[in-house]
Amino acid sequence: MIESYSFGEMTINGKKFTNDLKIINSEVKSDWWQKERHKIQDVDLEDMPANTEILVIGNGESGCNEVQESTKKLCEEKGIELIIHMTEEASKTFNKLYKENKNIMGAFHLTC
Repeated sequence: MIESYSFGEMTINGKKFTNDLKIINSEVKSDWWQKERHKIQDVDLEDMPANTEILVIGNGESGCNEVQESTKKLCEEKGIELIIHMTEEASKTFNKLYKENKNIMGAFHLTC
């Protein structure tokens, strides 16, 4: 699904994206704006489907997007496995799990 990632750009199914994005149920939502810059909060993930088993977060090329403790706790309470990596590694992890037909959601910060 994710063909490539480089700073500020991700190619998915032949289409290039230059904004932070989410992948939900195989649909790319390329208009993801976090409520607060460099912080991933519960409110940023309100559209996460109830049947999500795994949430993969790409927290930027250098990992500067911080996933808040409340978000980690929310995933734990809902039984969602949370995987946080720098975006390049997160995209590889997402693809692997996607191929395994997991109920997976991805949220990717494409810069810093």
